[in-house]
Amino acid sequence: MTRAPGVLIGVDVGCTTLSGGLVTPGANVLSAIEAPTSLGSGTAVHTILGIVADLQAEAQARGLALEAVGIGVPGLVDGERGMLLHSAGAVVADLHRVPLAERISAKTGVPAFVDNDVNVLALGEWMFGRGRGAASCVVLAVGSAVGAGIIIDGRLVRGKSGFAGELGHVPIDFDGPPCMCGGAGFLGLYVGGEYIAAGRLGSASSASPRRSSPSPGAIPARSRPRRSSWQRRPAMGSAGARMARRQRRRRLPGAR
Repeated sequence: MTRAPGVLIGVDVGCTTLSGGLVTPGANVLSAIEAPTSLGSGTAVHTILGIVADLQAEAQARGLALEAVGIGVPGLVDGERGMLLHSAGAVVADLHRVPLAERISAKTGVPAFVDNDVNVLALGEWMFGRGRGAASCVVLAVGSAVGAGIIIDGRLVRGKSGFAGELGHVPIDFDGPPCMCGGAGFLGLYVGGEYIAAGRLGSASSASPRRSSPSPGAIPARSRPRRSSWQRRPAMGSAGARMARRQRRRRLPGAR
């Protein structure tokens, strides 16, 4: 008996939209579905399961065999248990600690995997996009904040507690705008979309943002904008704060 061609389902969980696709192992998209995430309504998990069910039904109608399901979520992930542990500012709190992979696998009868959305983006770019054929690559995702996926020698680098790709939390000016973690001057505070939209672009162009005159309508350097994808993570926050304090004490040449 001839085995049916295999296909995969991928779902991207965004803060406003859930996007799902039925794809071949060669990354050809056969079908796509979108639905509102409707955060705070308690329906996000149900919507994800519905998208997966609809795409699986389409695969069956086409005579295709579903082999696996992958879910990309914005936040800190426990890959082994297949769940989102924490999201930026708890914006996707509906999914926190929900055993999403287990529930999807139970519904579909195939393996399911959950990972950080930018890690998934990096893997896709490395396997099928501009990074194809490279032994190592870094994919930088600039959105409301800044994140990255890092692949070295053909392996995704997660780092301790999954923080390896948090390049938005790299300090570039120890006297720069403050972060809620206690540190200051992180990359994401200069190029993240939330901060540019909030008027930080003008102050970020100054050599010393704290002492610059704010542009009209700009948020004062010490104000606290909405939290971004790396700002409520104690391990990274405390480490960044300690680094900033050490550097200020040393007063390295060129520091302001």
